[in-house]
Amino acid sequence: MDKIHTPVLLKESIESLNIQSDGFYIDCTLGDGGHSIEILKRLSREGLLLSIDHDQHAIDFVKEYYREELGKNDNWIIKKGNFKNIKELTKEISTRPLGILMDLGLSSRQLEESYQRGFSYNEEDEPLDMRMDENLGVTALDLLKVLPEKKLADLFWKYGEERYSKPIAREIKENISDIKTVGDLTRLVYKVVPVNSNKNP
Repeated sequence: MDKIHTPVLLKESIESLNIQSDGFYIDCTLGDGGHSIEILKRLSREGLLLSIDHDQHAIDFVKEYYREELGKNDNWIIKKGNFKNIKELTKEISTRPLGILMDLGLSSRQLEESYQRGFSYNEEDEPLDMRMDENLGVTALDLLKVLPEKKLADLFWKYGEERYSKPIAREIKENISDIKTVGDLTRLVYKVVPVNSNKNP
């Protein structure tokens, strides 16, 4: 796939960093590299950019798509990791960052090319995985199986603000043996949540 995800508010995000050409900057969410490449354009050889992502597929994509830029710029470092470990990821860099950027969420390419990870409800046959980092041992289906009904409901409410969190959690636990794919879960949720023609539950 040769098209890349263009970050929302790209221009505004880059301008807000007030980039100094010889500064050190961190892009905590590399994604398709949209922010990183714009930061890199504004850096001199004395500047440094560290781009982080915990999705190996995203890193592989960027290294291929921007291989020419990477070949010309030894001041662009790409590391696999989670930005929560930013101190560990920057321990070999003595300079303090002048700016740190985070663009949280999934890119459109990650939804379209989920590599059997089940990020989109449109991919009904994909396994209910949903791990950004496939080295993590626990999948979304594992969580549905092991978490008690109340914990599931709390999870849906806290992170999804889902007002039908309790009936959804109950339906999941009562039918857990039938759930294996994204489509299985989607159909089950449809049973509980009133259908709005403009929005998928």
